[in-house]
Amino acid sequence: MKQHFNGLILALLTALLSTQALAAAAQQADSLMDLSGMNAQLEGMPGMMEQVVAQQAAEGGMPDWQAQALSTALRQGFDPAQMKRDIRGHIEDNLDDGHADAALDWLQSSLGQRITALEEGADTPEVQAEMMRIMQGGDAGVSERRQALLDRFDAATRASEMSVEMVMGIQRGLLSAVLTAAGAPAEQLDMLMGQAEAARPQIEAAVVQQNQLAFAVIYRELSDAELGKYVTFAESKAGRGYHQAMLEGFSQAMEAAAVRSGEAIAASAGQ
Repeated sequence: MKQHFNGLILALLTALLSTQALAAAAQQADSLMDLSGMNAQLEGMPGMMEQVVAQQAAEGGMPDWQAQALSTALRQGFDPAQMKRDIRGHIEDNLDDGHADAALDWLQSSLGQRITALEEGADTPEVQAEMMRIMQGGDAGVSERRQALLDRFDAATRASEMSVEMVMGIQRGLLSAVLTAAGAPAEQLDMLMGQAEAARPQIEAAVVQQNQLAFAVIYRELSDAELGKYVTFAESKAGRGYHQAMLEGFSQAMEAAAVRSGEAIAASAGQ
């Protein structure tokens, strides 16, 4: 009896410690998402989707009822609360505790906070206007040394690579949901995704060019020394692990959101 009782106590303690560890990992992931600006970005997702629909409607002459239905489906699919849960789960499962602690230390540093503020301001009218000016032929004012730092940052974080995967994932998610709802054969999805894959080199080139422009503008207030410190963190084991977990989680959450949106679009079309 005593042996069984001791075994029960051990099992309860193991369960308690496991629960505490899971809670700590969840809190750690929440802190990373909050301090990095990820949560703020996700909160703005429905508004961004509405802007995309409005732009498409204006350019393509989409009827109001169709634009409204599409906007509703995208808001349902790109639900911030669900996307936060998806990303948090990915971070908990894929980011080493030590790397997470190092990332939190960086994000809480004065330079880390300043950089996060710059990244959160990427969608401001001033930043967008500057990017448009450069796209129209204006001088970006980026030296070779500066560009080398930005290229190292892109390589360490895999930002361009993950952006391409996100574009492909959104296409795959939307197409998969809509075609499945329509009863289309799996071969049709394979064919369409094969066409998308054929365009991957063009997508990659466009994404790299876009990121080079975005990085040049977003981080323009940083000195080369400050940017160099950011790159050094990004190239560290902790930095690589942190950025990979965050970007992979975001990319997968975007694809899952696209699937939900596609299902909502299909359901709306069937009414």
